[in-house]
Amino acid sequence: MPYWVIYLFQIALFEFVLQNVSRDVIKQCLICSMARQHRLAFPHSQIHSTHVFELVHIDLWGPYRVQTYNGYKYFLTIVDDYSRTTWTHLLATKSNAMHLIKAFIEMVST
Repeated sequence: MPYWVIYLFQIALFEFVLQNVSRDVIKQCLICSMARQHRLAFPHSQIHSTHVFELVHIDLWGPYRVQTYNGYKYFLTIVDDYSRTTWTHLLATKSNAMHLIKAFIEMVST
């Protein structure tokens, strides 16, 4: 079946649902709300930094299921709370994270 036929069918189905299904029913649908949200939102923080590098968020995650062309499969993300500037580093192993964190601290200290 051509792609455009499937696309037109999806548009027609969407319009049918919008016209024939009550918005109250859609709001109550547990599956719809869970499909759009994978986890609960973080609570709003009462801590606010007043200058650059006063508060830094660091996240190390991986291994990703597919490694990059260069063999990286871990990611280190550093976010400055004040400026929201973000640095993302690719890592081959988790053990490289401490070296990058120390280098980052050295960089912001100068």
